[in-house]
Amino acid sequence: MRMTEICACHARVQLNKGQDIVTWRIEQAKAILAAIGDIPGLRRPVQKFGCRHVYYTIPFLVDPSDRPGRVYPPETRAWFCKLLREMGVPIVEGYVEPLYRLPAFSQFARSCPVAEDLHDRRLLYIENCAWDFTPEQIRQVGEAFHKAAEAVKL
Repeated sequence: MRMTEICACHARVQLNKGQDIVTWRIEQAKAILAAIGDIPGLRRPVQKFGCRHVYYTIPFLVDPSDRPGRVYPPETRAWFCKLLREMGVPIVEGYVEPLYRLPAFSQFARSCPVAEDLHDRRLLYIENCAWDFTPEQIRQVGEAFHKAAEAVKL
């Protein structure tokens, strides 16, 4: 497969901007995470020592592990995300469907409980690469997360 000349020209220009784009994305993600703060029952992304998170997405997990004895009903994430979307937060549930669930890969069907749990019940994210939030919108995202978390009793 070959890239056309016009695509190569666009790619070359974009590559020159790559570091600036990543830096901007990291700054925006850090501002969003600061606005959200810590919410019990919602695990935020962790950056390992010596690594850099470029925040293509800002992932979160609905996670009762920091609340001993707490078990969330299966629909908790869906309800939480529905409330966030109603408040204008561009939130996405799940990620990519596990491949073995797709018709083309049905012959490889199996059970991967962790992947299924993440996709079906726990993972949510903001597509940081797709949005350019203003400071006011970032503040509103933080408020929305807290309101939705309170409503679903995270």
